[in-house]
Parts: sequence; structure tokens; C-alpha cells
Amino acid sequence: MRDLVEYIAQSLVDDPDQVEVTEHGGSGRRVVNLKVAPEDMGRVIGKQGRIAQAVRDLLKVSASYQYGDRANGSPPVLTISDTAGTGARAPHDGPDIGLDEES
Repeated sequence: MRDLVEYIAQSLVDDPDQVEVTEHGGSGRRVVNLKVAPEDMGRVIGKQGRIAQAVRDLLKVSASYQYGDRANGSPPVLTISDTAGTGARAPHDGPDIGLDEES
């Protein structure tokens, strides 16, 4: 799953060298952390979070193929932040859906 997110993010951003993807978790809930340059935040989140949601949907499909029925109960979580560590996110006009909270 890490490779999938990295490939998609590097295809979207202006500075692919700034893309960092880490994956945490075991057989239960998987958390994929995506970090991009601050100026590329809008590209990976998209208007009203549509690109971020599409990537999350792709992660769910990938998890179901990779882990079978075990993935249905606990879909992977995608978090998006900038590499500057400010936690700032690109502004958008929709609801605040750029990040998933861990349960």
C-alpha cells in the first residue's frame, strides 16, 4: 500500500523528491502517512478533499485484494501533512476532510 500511495503522490506533485510515505500497523488497522511539500498540499488533497478521498478509496480496494475479508472490518487510514512539520494544510472550500483521525 505504501508503494501505491507513493506512486500516486509523486505523479500529482511538482516536487516528487519531497514525497515521504510511511506505513504503520500490523494485521489490524494500517495507517499510511503521506508527507508532501507545503506548496503541493492542495494537489494531493484536491478541491473539497476529492483527490484525498479517491486515494483512500484506492487504498481500501488494495487492502481488500491484499488482505481479503480481514480488511473489511478495519480499512487503512491515510493521513496527509506537509514536510515542513507545521501541520498546515492547503485551504479548500469544502468540509474539513483532508485527514482521518485514528480511532
